[in-house]
Amino acid sequence: MSATATSPRKAPDLGTATDKFTLRVAASVPEIEELREIWESWQEHPDSVMDTFLACFRGDISASPYVMVVCRDGHPVCLLLGKRLHGVATSAVGRLLPSARVLYFIKGGLLGNPSIETCEFLLCGIVTALRRGEADAAEFFGLQMNSPFYKAAIQVPNFFCRDHFPTKFTHRYLVLSGDLQDFLSALPAKERHNLNYRQKRLLKKFPGKVHLRRFHGKEDVECLICDSEQIASRTYQRALGCI
Repeated sequence: MSATATSPRKAPDLGTATDKFTLRVAASVPEIEELREIWESWQEHPDSVMDTFLACFRGDISASPYVMVVCRDGHPVCLLLGKRLHGVATSAVGRLLPSARVLYFIKGGLLGNPSIETCEFLLCGIVTALRRGEADAAEFFGLQMNSPFYKAAIQVPNFFCRDHFPTKFTHRYLVLSGDLQDFLSALPAKERHNLNYRQKRLLKKFPGKVHLRRFHGKEDVECLICDSEQIASRTYQRALGCI
């Protein structure tokens, strides 16, 4: 995955693309709510869940929603979920230019059926928005490097405005089996030793108070949220207002 950015210059000519597609921006909660049905049918990544996305703007005056909707014949074909940030340090551009206004597009925020054509159309729309002064730069986070949107992000903007050195991240995942012993046997010997040591230490420090529970069904979600909140409320990140 990768993070990349672009700044305003002349928008590229996409030929007949504008005859096939139209673009609109939903920049308020009521406008976004109009998209709920189609949004929820497309959402996959946790960050792209509508209610999670909207929760980011409660009480945060430094950010506002910026959702781009590409339509063909009046029907949405894809959404690009973003936010307008002003001087926010979580953005790489914001850290470089503290006073910058940034259109920040989230990881997992391209929903629907994006093609090479629609991705190029979206990038053209973003460059046009930058030229209109809606922001100073656009930043994209968590793009799959083999995706058409990543290719558009590093090719469509003007040569002097595109990001020639995008930040690259390695994303790994682990497929868990249903058997604990299978999981443990796949770990290095040192890691198995460390797990065994931590287990013994925990049991010794809290005798008779340690319980193991597995959450694996929808009915467990509420309990998991409550338990997670109890833990999060005691962290230093919560004290700093980060979570």
